[in-house]
Amino acid sequence: MEQVYLKPQWMQQDGIHPSPAAQPFIAKLMTKALAPLVKHE
Repeated sequence: MEQVYLKPQWMQQDGIHPSPAAQPFIAKLMTKALAPLVKHE
């Protein structure tokens, strides 16, 4: 998530929460990280 934090345009004004603009990147990052943990039957 450091990649998101380091892009000010992807952070809300509070400096804590990602903005909607960051959501596609976060979704792709989480999918890549979690896919190996999901059982496919």
